[in-house]
Amino acid sequence: QHLKTLIYQYWIGDMPTYARISRQLFEDYARKIGADYRFDKDPDFIRGKFARYFAALRPVHDEAFHVYDRVLYVDMDIIPLASVSRNIFDEPVGHLAMVEETGQPAARDGKTGNINLRNDRRWARMIRLRWGIRVPVDELNRPRVFNTGLVLYSREGLKFVRDNFPKIRSYQLASSLARLPDFYRIDQNYLGAFIALRGCDFTLLPVEWNSQVLSFSDKTGAAILVDSRTANSRFIHMQHSARAGMTAEQVLAVSRSEYDFRP
Repeated sequence: QHLKTLIYQYWIGDMPTYARISRQLFEDYARKIGADYRFDKDPDFIRGKFARYFAALRPVHDEAFHVYDRVLYVDMDIIPLASVSRNIFDEPVGHLAMVEETGQPAARDGKTGNINLRNDRRWARMIRLRWGIRVPVDELNRPRVFNTGLVLYSREGLKFVRDNFPKIRSYQLASSLARLPDFYRIDQNYLGAFIALRGCDFTLLPVEWNSQVLSFSDKTGAAILVDSRTANSRFIHMQHSARAGMTAEQVLAVSRSEYDFRP
């Protein structure tokens, strides 16, 4: 049976070079695997402070997406490798699927700044007290982190999230009342909390579909590069600080596995 599938991307504001190339490459990839492709420029799906993040949930709330058997939402700092022929829609998915950032709980332990283990636990406590949901944790009771730069939905999943996840506004209000930093008020922590909802069939995707390369500074200010690429990586998530200045040729080099991300 042939599945009806869609890859969805959007951008708000001026598009950097990497986003334009991502659009081009995912349109090519969609054609290669027989999927439809949709790009929205400056979508007016949701208003407010965090609209640019929660616009990623348009497939959930817009009935036009519900005609598809599978929908892939993908950020525009993600680059598919030119060599990839495998169809992501062949991956098993219950309601929704994401890649886990397995190194994040440890990286946030003792970290300064707003994104740290203390705030992760404050966020988890807010979810438990407000909705009675215990977010997924690791063996050290640290909240697990799932990256929403790439989310694969089944048709049933789109409807389940729409009908059962708390309203976006109520999540934002609860996060605001808990005085959580902005990072905890956006789509990643929203989805990360409610995949633990009773009846939600969440599936872990292999890291090869969302292999992150990110940079941050440690306590001394030294740059650290975290690289989750493997020999089997298919999509590269460029979260390193230099991406805004990348040329088209550099982004295309990423797609050919020829780019050196080291600072």
